[in-house]
Amino acid sequence: MGLSTVLTAVRDAVAPTAGIDGSAFYPPPTTIAGMPCVIVEAGEGQIDQGATEGEIEVWTHTVKLSIFACEGYRKEMYGQAVDLLGAVTAQFRSQLTLGGIVAVCTPTRYAVGRLTYGLAEYTGATLTLSVEEKFAVDLLP
Repeated sequence: MGLSTVLTAVRDAVAPTAGIDGSAFYPPPTTIAGMPCVIVEAGEGQIDQGATEGEIEVWTHTVKLSIFACEGYRKEMYGQAVDLLGAVTAQFRSQLTLGGIVAVCTPTRYAVGRLTYGLAEYTGATLTLSVEEKFAVDLLP
């Protein structure tokens, strides 16, 4: 499994969310054409290596979701941003199937308010996920 597969699976999990209605993007677009929408991006990751044959190797991916409610920072849209954040977060309260492999997906951080993308400001939220995959280590050539 690769990072691109993880990001694509997260995008596909978000797309049917009520209010988003298919407007989930990975790879990130150069501009935002319509709202509400979600943009999926990679953060830092960590690999914990198994030391001997048959041990488990754990890959932990950090995935950032930017949830855009409307163009411009408008306090009256704050409630909609909170609702979208809740709906998107609900998609990740369990395991996520990535190309037939089950991964543990845990929401770890969020923020609501002003977002910047390119040179424009938006009202929205961010959600950070930790996606953990485990593999048996095969040290033989």
